[in-house]
Amino acid sequence: MQRIIINSLFLSLIFSSFFVFAQKDYIVNNAGDTTKGQFKKQLISTGLKFRANGKSQFEDVNYDDLSAYYKSKDSSSYVLKTIPTRKKPLFLERLENGKVKLYEHFIAGTSGYMGAGTASQTIWYASKDNGDLLEIKTNNILGTREERKSNFYDLIGDYKELWNDFIAEKNFSYEMIESYIKKYNYYHKYLLKK
Repeated sequence: MQRIIINSLFLSLIFSSFFVFAQKDYIVNNAGDTTKGQFKKQLISTGLKFRANGKSQFEDVNYDDLSAYYKSKDSSSYVLKTIPTRKKPLFLERLENGKVKLYEHFIAGTSGYMGAGTASQTIWYASKDNGDLLEIKTNNILGTREERKSNFYDLIGDYKELWNDFIAEKNFSYEMIESYIKKYNYYHKYLLKK
């Protein structure tokens, strides 16, 4: 009998810890209110379902009512932003959060008849001090690298040593750009004398 009670307690602890873990997702509405709960990806559509803590059923997410959301499964944050080429805002994944914020816009490719289709695109935007988004990296052939490099300079160029190190690298990859944004944010958060 004691063994059954111990096993029951053990199982209830496992289930309760799973339930607590599953409730780490959240949404932020346009008024700035945060609701914690759990996301569930729908198998057929591209939309999300969300169950708020204390609710029994998942409901479709109405993106028009949101300004941000967070998915704990892959630790991703999405923020409603307006990119330079569109008037209507869309959700971008926030990759870095600091003085310079880095966002990713991923556009899935399509497949067509006999292999014809479009390639996927990854476009990175960044903003400084919550200013306008600047395109800084893309795998698209449109636009020039010099234009994007100039945008990147506008973001981190006030830290001359860091900018000179970046230029010396002669590498404009996604990984390099992200690492220099991290360094810039670290500098402004911890090293800059105020």
